[in-house]
Amino acid sequence: MITAEQALKIINIATTYAAVPSSMMVSFALMVATGTGIKFSIAYGQNKREQMSEYLGN
Repeated sequence: MITAEQALKIINIATTYAAVPSSMMVSFALMVATGTGIKFSIAYGQNKREQMSEYLGN
């Protein structure tokens, strides 16, 4: 029989394992978005419309 304390430990471990992939995906998405924003800003400053369209997906 599992005690309440052991069940709580199992729940905490399961929650941690479930949260890690989603936080990793958010982190990578933010890095990609930041890099794209920087590249777009540089192209905007140099008035390169073709590159800006590429970064926006148009």
